[in-house]
Amino acid sequence: EKGRFFGQVELTILDKCGASGRILFTTGKNNTPYSFSGALSVFFTPGIQLGMGFSLTAIGGSLGVNRGLNIDKLRDAVYDGTLTTVLLTKNIDKDIDKILANIDAYYPIHEGQMYFGFLGQITWGEILKADFGLFVQAPSPVAIIIAGNVAVKIENETAKKLIAINASFMGGYQSDKGIFFDAHLYDSHIVGIDLYGDVALRIYWAGDTKGFILSAGGFHPQYKPESGFNLPDMKRMGMKLDYDILKMSLEAYFAITSNTVQFGTDFQMRIGWDKFGISGYAGFNALFQFHPFKFVVDMSAGLAVKVGSCTICSISLDFELGGPAQWHAKGTASFWVLFIKIKVSFNLT
Repeated sequence: EKGRFFGQVELTILDKCGASGRILFTTGKNNTPYSFSGALSVFFTPGIQLGMGFSLTAIGGSLGVNRGLNIDKLRDAVYDGTLTTVLLTKNIDKDIDKILANIDAYYPIHEGQMYFGFLGQITWGEILKADFGLFVQAPSPVAIIIAGNVAVKIENETAKKLIAINASFMGGYQSDKGIFFDAHLYDSHIVGIDLYGDVALRIYWAGDTKGFILSAGGFHPQYKPESGFNLPDMKRMGMKLDYDILKMSLEAYFAITSNTVQFGTDFQMRIGWDKFGISGYAGFNALFQFHPFKFVVDMSAGLAVKVGSCTICSISLDFELGGPAQWHAKGTASFWVLFIKIKVSFNLT
């Protein structure tokens, strides 16, 4: 009655080879054009040897007729860490409703459009696993997309992860926009130090939005990129240490656009226990604009000693300078000891 047909197949042969596939087509009822979307993945255990310790553990393909690629939705899968489930078809029967919704979200019906893709998975022992895919959409707009997920894992004898690196990426060419690339580092750490951050590149020469953006970790707080660049809310490039008596984080960003250069860092630290602790912070942000030329730089730092919820003493400094035409400088310095507080500030233009 809906004019939709969905089918799936899963096959395992002697625990050495497995296949998983699905098809979805609409028959043209309810003002919906005929469409077809299919995908097939084949898995090998332990894998086909490629040399130098690398193995091909999965291959696959996908095809869509009267369907296209929703690149913004695929980009969301990069940043939420679910790209692998989009690339490789597996365990379909566990959540058919979600898979059907994902097909319509990632490969929406688009009359006159088609796409095809090649998928694969390469491993290196128990250390490296890389899922990747190549998608081509035609005839208009033409898009060539490369996407993947890389996972690196090194464990000790007790199966405790010493190194874990997980990164998703997607890049390609869109005839109606230009070139793009996105990467997301998540669930990663090296010997107890958490790692995270996002990278984005845009080189657009077609469409309503044109320009260049390269960012690692986001942008200056006062800079808002044009919505046409379709940039996510990017995470800073950072590392974090979280122990019982020592908590520390360092975050940074660097960005170049058609008219700006911007960079900055933020450092947070806490040493102590529940009833006693020393905390501190330091950071700066810088934004330089070329045409017309102007800049703004701000710096801040502080240190505090606390017993329970009571602050025994603290010191903080804030400074901002911007210009030229007009020059503007402002700053604040404060010092707190028990119930005595001294504060000095200025604001000049």
